[in-house]
Amino acid sequence: MKHIILIVLLAGQLTNDKPDFFLFDQKKVKDITTIEESFKSQKRETRKVTVSDDFFPGATKYDLEFPITFDRKDKEFNPFSVVQYYYTPNDSLVRLIVYDWDKTQIINNFIDLQKELKNESKRINEYNTKYDELLKNITDKLGRPISGDGKIKEIKDGQSSYIERKSKWTRDNCTVELNMIFTTDNRTMGTFRIRTKIYWD
Repeated sequence: MKHIILIVLLAGQLTNDKPDFFLFDQKKVKDITTIEESFKSQKRETRKVTVSDDFFPGATKYDLEFPITFDRKDKEFNPFSVVQYYYTPNDSLVRLIVYDWDKTQIINNFIDLQKELKNESKRINEYNTKYDELLKNITDKLGRPISGDGKIKEIKDGQSSYIERKSKWTRDNCTVELNMIFTTDNRTMGTFRIRTKIYWD
């Protein structure tokens, strides 16, 4: 009887486990909906988004369709993550996934956005904590990054100043980039974004 109870408890734990937040194995378009349903994501209408070579090295090599985009809403961090899947139409393979934590992606009204971004400049500790969490998540799966240790770098560019953090991993034909930009100059609206890119070649 004790063995049966133990098996039931273990089975319950396995089914309650959250799926991995990031997708490190290349999938086809048909798999996307199932993946996002596991996060209870909301699908957005398809809109025109193009990427350049400096954003994705395969941009000129592959004929990418406009991305399939989802809002992954959660209560752990605000802004929630917006996930974009870029794929090639001839084989339906996902070539690039972009995960953005960025209020400019979720607030369309300019006046509301201005107010939000003013508050955002006070949240550096929260953004750093989120970056550390994502860094650990990816490192646990892929090992130490091949470049960029995620350390905070303060950068001054003309009259603007910001904090930048970067890390990069490769595994087989998969590349993962984790970046954060946080404006520290209060004279501008600023950029407050954490982004993870995963792509295959």
